Amino acid sequence: MFIGDKIYKAIQGLLELLTQSRPYINVITHQDREAYKKILLQSKAHRVNYSPSGKIKADKGLKYTRFISQLFTKIKDVPFESWN
Repeated sequence: MFIGDKIYKAIQGLLELLTQSRPYINVITHQDREAYKKILLQSKAHRVNYSPSGKIKADKGLKYTRFISQLFTKIKDVPFESWN
């Protein structure tokens, strides 16, 4: 799949993250999360008004709490696998 000038493999885990409000966590890999983060950074879809300077959209939804918020925290050395 093409997003901007980048090509991403349309694999199940990444498609879950892109299309589902409650992604099935058992099919999502570390690589899927990294690709999803790159797509969010490229599209600014995680920011208010899609603005590069906009705040990160926050809500209590599963996708935000389990994925988006953790992709953009400053905590280092916490492996993705421990987020499940």
